Parts: sequence; structure tokens; C-alpha cells
Amino acid sequence: MIDLKLSSIYGYPLVDGKYVTDDLETIVDEIIERRGEIFPGSDTQSNYNYIKGDWLGYHDYVCVEKFPQLKFMLGCAAEALDMIGDDYRKYYFKSWINIWPKGQTINPHRHYGTWHGNYVIRDTGTETYYASSNDPLDRIITPIPNYNGHFIMMPGHILHWGQKNTSDTLRISSAFNLSTWDQVLQEEAEDGNDRGSKVRNIVLPLKDYL
Repeated sequence: MIDLKLSSIYGYPLVDGKYVTDDLETIVDEIIERRGEIFPGSDTQSNYNYIKGDWLGYHDYVCVEKFPQLKFMLGCAAEALDMIGDDYRKYYFKSWINIWPKGQTINPHRHYGTWHGNYVIRDTGTETYYASSNDPLDRIITPIPNYNGHFIMMPGHILHWGQKNTSDTLRISSAFNLSTWDQVLQEEAEDGNDRGSKVRNIVLPLKDYL
């Protein structure tokens, strides 16, 4: 069952809650077993730096096609949009897998598109931090605890970063962006991380999947 709540963060909509399936551990096992398909070389190393080790290919696959068990994320995103009062039919969904070994984190960053979200498949006691501005001397930082089955979505421009995984257990999540077609074209034109024309090949029109 999807259990989401609408609130706000820094004056913007925030949808936060959970969707727990019976097969989360099965999904975890499959992602770990097949991690070499999305992070080449990682299947031969126990402490692979997944983000730094394969940054150019980090997003260049369709997550819910590689792992169909995660297609429920599309429904969660659509329900979140409905709560906000937005229309899912105008958005394109891009998602990817995060696998964090002990010591892994990610630096402060923003995302393309209108909305950004994350679904935690297996957590290891981490928090994600959201900041009201770039200014380290004049900003509010909001920590939000993660847990298995945690779904969260807010505007993509909000600065955020993850707490380092301090566990020997791999932390696994799937993040996503929701963009209009104009925003997809903008992302292509700006060619961030040399992604360019690859972007249109890794987005799904929500209207065709729901």
C-alpha cells in the first residue's frame, strides 16, 4: 500500500512516505547480483566506488526496464503528482540505481527537471540533507531519515546530499527525475556529464506506462 503525505519544504511541495513490498530483499539480492550490468567492474569488487567509478554511464540505462520489480515507482510518482495538483501526463521519468558501499556518499547537488525523488530499497541508518540555499553561512539544513521503503519527492532544484554509509552492508536506492519534454531537450542541449542525446533514450513518458 502507498502511504504518502503532502507537506512542504522551504515553501515548496514535499511528498514523503512509504511503499513497502513483500519482495524488497529479493530486489536487493538481484541488484547486487547484477550490479556489473549498471556499474561495469563492480561485480568483481566488494567496495567499488559506484559513482566515481562509472560516472559517464551512471544514468545511461532505463532502471525500471532492467528491474521491472521497481515499476511501482511510476505509480508512486503519479500519486505524488496528484497530491501536489500536477498532471503526470506531461512528464518523462528517468531513474537510476544507487549502490553505496561503506564510506560512499554523494556531494551536494541538484537535478534537471521539475521534480526529483528517491526510493530507498535497503537503508543502513542514513539521512539525506536538504538545504534552503547555496550559502553555507545563511541557510537552513533539513535532515530527513531514510528507511526501507522510503519514498520522497520534491522540486529538483533543491540542493541535497546524502549521509555517508557507515555500515558494511550495501545501501541501495533508486532515484528519479520528472521532466517535461522541453526540459529533456534542455538537458540534452546542456550536455551535462557528456550525456547529450543519450537523455531521450533513457526517459519514459509516464502517460504510456500508467
